[in-house]
Amino acid sequence: MNNLKSWNTWDVRCLNGVMKVPEMAEIRIALYDDSTKFYLDEMLWDRVKRFGYHETQGKYFDIDFKYNDLVFNMEFSSSGESFVYKITPDKNIPP
Repeated sequence: MNNLKSWNTWDVRCLNGVMKVPEMAEIRIALYDDSTKFYLDEMLWDRVKRFGYHETQGKYFDIDFKYNDLVFNMEFSSSGESFVYKITPDKNIPP
């Protein structure tokens, strides 16, 4: 079996996190609500609005999260040592 050496979606407790294997380094996208001073860095199943595509080897996924009236899409793509995270708020959010 080949040793895994890439970024991927390994943290089942934290759907907004990606991990680097075998180093087990993790990057999470967090949310901070300035009006309530609420900080959220571990988004679990109850925060999911929509599960999008998830490539079987973890090279790409997209998922929509919700927080109160806010909905945002998170996309992740990786190739070996490199990866890209993209966060897009719902287009119906007032300025």
